[in-house]
Amino acid sequence: MLMHYRARAIAYLIVIGCCIPSFAEGVSDRDVDAAIRRGVAALLDRISQLDEVTYVSTDDPPQTLKVRGTIVQNAGGTLRLKTPEGWTLSIAQNRVSEIVTRGHITPELEGMLRGGPSALAALALVTAGVETTEPKMAMLLDALAQDDTNEMGTYVHSLRSATWSALLERRISRPNRQRFRKLLTADLRWLVQAMQPDGGYNYTQAGGRWDHSNTQFGNLGVWAAGVAKLEVSPQTYQTISHHWLETQDDSGGWSYRGESTPTSSMTIAGCNSLYIVLDQLYTRSGGAYRLFGGIRPDKKSEEPVQRICAAIARGDDYLRENPPNPTMNDGYELFGLERLGLASGQAILGGEDWYRQYVDAVSRRGWGENVVADSFALIFLVHGQAPVVIQRMVWGQQDRDAGYYFRDVANLTRYLSRTFERLHRWQRISVNAELREMQDAPLLYLSGRRGLELPESTHQRIRHYLDAGGTVFLHSDGASRAFTASATALFEKMFGDRGYRFQELEKGHAVYHAQFGAGQTPWKHIVPLRGLSDGSRVMVFLCPKDIAGAWHQDRGRFEDLFRIMANVRVYSAPPYAQLPRILRESQPPGRAAPPAGALRLARLSHDGHWNAHSGAWQRYSIGLRHRAGIDLFVAPDITPDAPSFAEADLVYLTVKAPGGLPREIADRLTEYLKGGGFLLIDAGDGQPAGIQSVGEWVDQIEIGERGVLPTEHAIFRGSFRNGRPLTDLVATDAGAGLTRGGAPPPMFTRTLDGRVVVLACPFDVIAGLDGHFIWNRSGYLPESTERIVDNILLWRLETKGRPSSHVP
Repeated sequence: MLMHYRARAIAYLIVIGCCIPSFAEGVSDRDVDAAIRRGVAALLDRISQLDEVTYVSTDDPPQTLKVRGTIVQNAGGTLRLKTPEGWTLSIAQNRVSEIVTRGHITPELEGMLRGGPSALAALALVTAGVETTEPKMAMLLDALAQDDTNEMGTYVHSLRSATWSALLERRISRPNRQRFRKLLTADLRWLVQAMQPDGGYNYTQAGGRWDHSNTQFGNLGVWAAGVAKLEVSPQTYQTISHHWLETQDDSGGWSYRGESTPTSSMTIAGCNSLYIVLDQLYTRSGGAYRLFGGIRPDKKSEEPVQRICAAIARGDDYLRENPPNPTMNDGYELFGLERLGLASGQAILGGEDWYRQYVDAVSRRGWGENVVADSFALIFLVHGQAPVVIQRMVWGQQDRDAGYYFRDVANLTRYLSRTFERLHRWQRISVNAELREMQDAPLLYLSGRRGLELPESTHQRIRHYLDAGGTVFLHSDGASRAFTASATALFEKMFGDRGYRFQELEKGHAVYHAQFGAGQTPWKHIVPLRGLSDGSRVMVFLCPKDIAGAWHQDRGRFEDLFRIMANVRVYSAPPYAQLPRILRESQPPGRAAPPAGALRLARLSHDGHWNAHSGAWQRYSIGLRHRAGIDLFVAPDITPDAPSFAEADLVYLTVKAPGGLPREIADRLTEYLKGGGFLLIDAGDGQPAGIQSVGEWVDQIEIGERGVLPTEHAIFRGSFRNGRPLTDLVATDAGAGLTRGGAPPPMFTRTLDGRVVVLACPFDVIAGLDGHFIWNRSGYLPESTERIVDNILLWRLETKGRPSSHVP
């Protein structure tokens, strides 16, 4: 019989082998987080807390000197500066050539680039989430705000514009909002005036000469203002588009001046600038969005949009042949790459994964030697390591088959980042994407105006993705009935063996109040949604009305159409810190445990919803062997009448709803337990009804004495080979009470002749074991759940004492 268990286990692992995620080598997300902290500290250390004065001395011959301190007077022909040592220096104002006030980065540049390092460092620190109340950060922002920008050039105005725009994305006070908006308006005005008739930018507002580096930064500054809802004329974006389309080389690349040899850095600049045009011009080129009806296709804009997309594709082809070199020019190309990655939603640029390709070297760099290089590297790491919250699957023969809206998910993700004040990313993936690629994000988005058609192999990968905890959101562009009908049929067929069907979601469903829709944020426009549930959660949402058109055009007045997706994100995916990350460890942490033995587990079927998280124990068994040395063989789901029932080393039973334990099952369990068996019960998904029912089911198993597992029990102490003490466990938000006072998990027991034969958890085990996020789940986070179950199985292995359990 053991060979039967083994054969089924091996077969299952072959089937789900593609569920095991791929891992990046060399560097983990923890390493990147540590590098980001070092980068932030290095930049903050370069913010001067003193004023710096450059002046010409009265010596013979005169010398140009720099002195640092605090300016206490700068009027009446005299500048007085108090040095850190406490003495005061008086300088004639006519001898002062430059003053760099405190709060700037030191050393600063001079002339038209003065303020550039400070503005770049400010952008990097804001990107990294440093609060404006941090003392040094506040000094830096004040210094930038007080600068006389008349002599500053394109780079500085662009970086300042990006900084003010990023700050306006935050929840800030009204005075600060007015202040940053005023500063952004001034920088935008400068940048618009600096743009030459052909769209090029010089270092300053002087005409004649231009180059593509200045032009890229000028475009980025204008775009930042547009994102912040400042008015930018469509003609400005038309000029940007014309410039880059006309200067693209036959090779697909762009050069520094438009007449020299193309380079990768300038090609990245060209692609970035064209994405700005798509984002800010052609999303609004058609008719206005109609509530739930969408946007009528605009034939006039199709040709220019296709031309821009073709130019970007040719640029990407150029990058395949001429890969970027992020080590050049202080990491200048890193800045362009991460912006292109975020703008395009593409993980692969020029044939390479723009983040994974360079993250190892960038995260291991030395910090504190070069402000410009530090800033570019910090922005790259922050944007690259931000979790991908949603991926658009591109299906059909052309992009347009996957949806008419080409900036819907991009703008939606921007809204999510702003709402939750944490950077969220989005990506585009192919219909042929592997499961591991799908699992980079908790939400998979499919939309279209015609019938949904996916390859059969994709059906299987999506099913595995959903079983592993992912969520699919289906959207009918233009309220397409063809898409709605075909998507409904496809996904119901996908789970036909389980009988799952779409249902209209009632307005009391959690997705309508998970974030917005209650209290101070009632719905003005309730979005109709249908859901396909596995009994634990809605794993597939279907929106038969058009809401993505509002995202595509970034129509803020239809905010409920954005808010519902914030609710979907909260309902379907864990808090920010627990979202899946791009990088994962190459091997399970720690050394593999030595072999400890084997256990046979049977999942007991009953009249309730017993099959929540099908396959969870098989998936869990993969890591169990590494951590605890146990080979776990999972039997077919059985009833107490099955011949193999008595041979199981432990039986697992999940309870989700009220309802008593049938008498015949209780009697058969009692017989099994008297024969040396062991029963594990949990409240599947950790909902109130299941938690209450756990205690009721324990009462109905009339064997031995009912009690609570004592805190000194070996399961809590981990006092057996490969065991770990159950301390410092982390609960879900809804299960916060489980860890109050550092208490071990509460577990009910049935004890027969001093032997625990029933262990019942009045919280969720199965969803946590499977790594699934379930809205309002009372239980522990996955790593903590694993530790609890590992100890239970190790204890069972040590105490069962039956020779037949060992692997022959």
